[in-house]
Amino acid sequence: MNEEEVRAVAALVLLELARSTPRRGLMETIHNYRAPEGGLQGPPGDRGERGERGSPGPKGDNGERGLSGMAGEPGIKGDVGSPGPRGDAGRSAQSYSVNSASVDLIADGSIVLRTGARTNPPGAFHGNGAGNKAILGLTGFDHLPISRLLSVEFSFVNVAGPGGPFYAPPTSGSTTVPYVNLLVDFNPAGPSDIRIVTLLDSGLAPAISNAVGTYTNSANTLTYAWSAAQSVLLVNSPPNPVPGGVPPAASVGPNWPSTCYRWSDLVAANPQALLRDCFPSDNGMPAGAVLPAILICSGDSNNLVKSGKRLVSVNVRTS
Repeated sequence: MNEEEVRAVAALVLLELARSTPRRGLMETIHNYRAPEGGLQGPPGDRGERGERGSPGPKGDNGERGLSGMAGEPGIKGDVGSPGPRGDAGRSAQSYSVNSASVDLIADGSIVLRTGARTNPPGAFHGNGAGNKAILGLTGFDHLPISRLLSVEFSFVNVAGPGGPFYAPPTSGSTTVPYVNLLVDFNPAGPSDIRIVTLLDSGLAPAISNAVGTYTNSANTLTYAWSAAQSVLLVNSPPNPVPGGVPPAASVGPNWPSTCYRWSDLVAANPQALLRDCFPSDNGMPAGAVLPAILICSGDSNNLVKSGKRLVSVNVRTS
């Protein structure tokens, strides 16, 4: 057979093979292609359980700060509140000393009541006295009802001059040893009845001194303390009548430094009485001075003794 005859026979064979081979669609061809050897691929299985949550990833960097929001409209102004109660008057100390006397403030906060021995011409006192008197005025007690005064106490160290009967070694009584005066109006509705009340005077007869205070010594720092349960002196009573007709609690003589009265009795008989800042019109006080209601004094209008008493504490207790 020549070459052309051979090609004709081959073409016929290929045509027969093509006719005998079944036609396959596209999906069948793909499935047969993917099927593993040995058989057809089965149907898909059930969906598996969800896996555990993975660990959180690292924190990302902070983003840039956003722009500030617009300011809100101002709120409506509230009503003015009611005024609060008035506070207590402030308290301080001032000097009202007469002649060669002074109240010295020391850097550590203590105060020295100091008197000299100079004789002075009359005129500095309301009376004719020529002596020297240191006066420390405690302000802030004006108009306090006497029923509200509970206690007065001070401690001092003797710098110079007599130390008094409770000092070591003791000395005779002296007006330079500090004592306290109160200025009391026993008739504030008028006309005023201003009286000077004395307490914590250690230079009197022992029975009277012990009735108007208690006195202790700790290494020669002396503490003088008075409470409302004790007694007081009323300057010039006797001979003047006692407000409310209160009888004496103790008396060892005819004059006023020898007679004392229970404070509680004076309070009960005079519930209207007030401590007052005032001019007491007393011969032993500075001429023309309006004084605070509580005074700590050293000396008097006749004192000619050099003295220094250093107050290290003062305490006035009220209700």
